Amino acid sequence: MKRRYRQADVKWTRVYLSMLMPDRPALLLDLDGTLVDSVYQHAIAWHKALELAGIKLSVWRIHRRIGMSGGLLADSLARETGHELTEEDAAKLKKEHARLFAAVRSDVLPLPGALDLVRHLTKMRVAWAVASVVPHELQNRAPSGFS
Repeated sequence: MKRRYRQADVKWTRVYLSMLMPDRPALLLDLDGTLVDSVYQHAIAWHKALELAGIKLSVWRIHRRIGMSGGLLADSLARETGHELTEEDAAKLKKEHARLFAAVRSDVLPLPGALDLVRHLTKMRVAWAVASVVPHELQNRAPSGFS
């Protein structure tokens, strides 16, 4: 019986193989903003989540913080606006961001050259893996072409 491997299994296998072959190169690639164009979807989702929580903030102030973890981003933006967030408030904001981002996740596309890069790395037998600060529940579907 042929076993089907999940995408995560394959990537972790590549990392494991690179540990077995330390003389071979390996790359760790960032997902958001490096392989996929998701920065604006995240910024808009955070903007709407903050607005629903009564925190008014320009999208550009949020955009420059994309790449921070959700908790750091929420705390940083709340401080900038003079709001104090409890852990519960921050958790609600993160959950609302996740819901709003999930609604536009299908709009996220690979950046130009990203697919060619990972195909070339694979062809050259260079181990590679993808890392992200995005919560796992938002990563469960890779953009088209990364499967």
